[in-house]
Amino acid sequence: CMGQLGEKNLVLHLSKEWCCQPETTYALSLDVHEMVREAINGYTKLVDIVETQKNTATNFEKGLWENRWVNLQREVCQLQIVSDYANSKEDIILQLESAWKNQDWEKVNKL
Repeated sequence: CMGQLGEKNLVLHLSKEWCCQPETTYALSLDVHEMVREAINGYTKLVDIVETQKNTATNFEKGLWENRWVNLQREVCQLQIVSDYANSKEDIILQLESAWKNQDWEKVNKL
């Protein structure tokens, strides 16, 4: 609800309270301070850690990383990265947004 009201920093701060990974706190701090590229790298490293090691990250935490990573990629206009991600996850809404922003009208009509 708070996210829809534009209270991103409050949402991120409250989310930090539910996370158990110290690296998540670091990435969220970068995000709050609008260090976008560094935050993207932080979230990417978190995903890499989970894929390579046994980790205690919760599903909430993993979802938070994914959501913030996608939103930050959109913020820096990495449209191809977002499009590739949307296609891999079969996220129709994100695919439609990516196609529209890339002016891929044929794909927009298909969706």
